[in-house]
Amino acid sequence: MSESTSYSQKIKNVLAFRVLQAVASLSLRANHRLAQRIAALMNLFSNRTRDVARTNIQLCFPELSPKEQAALAYENLVESAKGSAEMGWFWFNPEKALNMVKAVSGDGPLRETLAANEPAIILAPHLGAFEVLNFWVSHQFELHVMYKPAKLKAVDDLMLRGREHFGAHLYPTTPRGVVGLIRRLRKGGVITAILPDQVPDEGSGVFAPFYGIPAYTGTLGPRMAQQSKARVFMGWAERLPDAQGYHIHFSDPHPDIYHKDLAVATAAMNHTIETMIAKAPAQYMWGYKRFRRTPEGHSNPYK
Repeated sequence: MSESTSYSQKIKNVLAFRVLQAVASLSLRANHRLAQRIAALMNLFSNRTRDVARTNIQLCFPELSPKEQAALAYENLVESAKGSAEMGWFWFNPEKALNMVKAVSGDGPLRETLAANEPAIILAPHLGAFEVLNFWVSHQFELHVMYKPAKLKAVDDLMLRGREHFGAHLYPTTPRGVVGLIRRLRKGGVITAILPDQVPDEGSGVFAPFYGIPAYTGTLGPRMAQQSKARVFMGWAERLPDAQGYHIHFSDPHPDIYHKDLAVATAAMNHTIETMIAKAPAQYMWGYKRFRRTPEGHSNPYK
């Protein structure tokens, strides 16, 4: 690394840390109000988050009128801005974030599974506030999760401190990390959480319908359930209006998620995610290029 590149990285680290620190100094209500203003500005000009969200909403909700699609896209832009602004607030203030959990639903079967010393997998799509879900689960249970470092060291260090605050055990996103995680799951009595709707690397997924569109879908969740004999739960943290806090939801997935045929299992997983999104469609990460990998004969919708 050259001296100029090293200096540039240092500047980026300092700036990123200071921005996150400044946002974290606000109350959650002020944090969300700032996010709303940012979203209003972003909606005025073309940018990746806005444009990708509009494309995805048009693809996934063709039954909505153009006016309804535009309204959902703007509401989603506001929720996405809140999600980004919350990050620093969460990582600097994990105790405050945990105290903002106002309700938890469906956790009974999860507690029973762990009390019986059986393993559990939580599939947590990009819906609501994932960091809050991580805090609550790691505070209540023994949580083991995969971890991919952030590009900026200052942000990575801050994120690690926040996510490990309540005792979560982190594993690298490598084959060795996956093996270690499965080995720990097989011993029982612990949880892992997986993001099931990320576009996986080539060769690590299969095409499965998501809103009727072929989406390249990771098989890690179903495969890990098969190999560890873990029970699968769906989980997400709903962002309540007016910065009132968060409501954590747990539910069972479609039973076909345990099917040995990964095409069947991933289709069931995607169907379950659709039912979750229906409860708070604006809080899903529509600004993510979910359909960027396409099967033969299909064009990339983002080009």
